[in-house]
Amino acid sequence: MNNLDYVIEPSKDGGYFAYFRCNAQCKTYAATLEEALDKLIENINGYVEGMYLVEEYN
Repeated sequence: MNNLDYVIEPSKDGGYFAYFRCNAQCKTYAATLEEALDKLIENINGYVEGMYLVEEYN
């Protein structure tokens, strides 16, 4: 994943909102920039794992 795949924006309340550009379901909020990126990566990995589980089920 490179930095063009995602966006991290400061929020009005002092935290950070992060989202994956190609998938609106992969988004998160965190208190720090580093935490936002870590949570986003975790979110994306979980989403991809879920896709593979559906494929294996079929």
